[in-house]
Amino acid sequence: MLLSIAETAAYVPDHEWADVLGSVLAIVALVSIPAVLVRRYAFGPRNAKGSGIIIPQYDPPAGVNLLESAYLVNRGQSAVPAAIVDLAIRGNVRIVDAGGGVPKLSLELVNAAGIDAEERQLLRAFFPDEHAGSKLALDSDEVGIRALGRMEDVVHVGVLAKGWRRMPSSLDGVLSGWALVALLVVDLVTICVVAAQSPAANIALPPLILAVLTAFATHSRGFVLTPAGADIRDYLLGIRMYLQLAEADRLRILYSPGTAARDHLDGEAVVRLREKLLPYAVLFGIEQDWSVEVAGAYTAGSSGPTWYEPPHSFDSDEFQESMTGITETLGGTPAREGDQRR
Repeated sequence: MLLSIAETAAYVPDHEWADVLGSVLAIVALVSIPAVLVRRYAFGPRNAKGSGIIIPQYDPPAGVNLLESAYLVNRGQSAVPAAIVDLAIRGNVRIVDAGGGVPKLSLELVNAAGIDAEERQLLRAFFPDEHAGSKLALDSDEVGIRALGRMEDVVHVGVLAKGWRRMPSSLDGVLSGWALVALLVVDLVTICVVAAQSPAANIALPPLILAVLTAFATHSRGFVLTPAGADIRDYLLGIRMYLQLAEADRLRILYSPGTAARDHLDGEAVVRLREKLLPYAVLFGIEQDWSVEVAGAYTAGSSGPTWYEPPHSFDSDEFQESMTGITETLGGTPAREGDQRR
């Protein structure tokens, strides 16, 4: 009897100590997940700020193709359709709409002149033999998904090589990340030891395991924009701003000092201006509104574009729906109900 009482008395302090430590570990576990996320997203790597001022632009940026542009503004899903529309306007491919109730689109390879290495890779994704006159039916969004899959690594490497993105190399950030992971692992091991004597430790175990996994998943600092990349991003956002302006405001910009002399807006100039910005409208997901502008310029000037072959004579509604079809098919987005031709 006396021995049993002594054993019980000796066990109680250990059990109380285990309860206290188990409770502390449970609290640590609960705050670890937000701490991991705050460390990564509030104090982690950031893009260069750029100028901080977005100015409306109506000229495409020099030396930056649409594929690269898409990744600099985090619009990777629009990279392929925007680049294809750009190549069409430049005369490398032709967009063909066979009509018949809904847009039945196909691409025809015209030539591969004046394209860069990334754009050539994109054309090869659609036309492996690069034979002029080859046609490809865009009858499934898988066509765009496959092309995007082939281009992601190519464009990523190109953007890094041109110095527009970089991998942060801050030793402090890496060490702090791994130190947090190490702390969580120590807590996890301690919980496993204490759990035999304290129910509180068992409560702490699931969230702490999740915190360890979160720390491992977010410790990588990823890629960020360099100052040069941020400047291009801001320029592209300036194009988006221009596209979203009312027509009166766009004209004010075109005729502002320093620009009116080089932009004589006769009918042909209006067509060229609106056409060259159409790929950027596709890039930013506002192609429906801007295709109306392009179609309106052609309607005023008679015949339609040479890079787009309609089912019959040029029709502004069919043109707009074809541009939407290109975006949805090559962007891997299923056609929305109500977008189909009636």
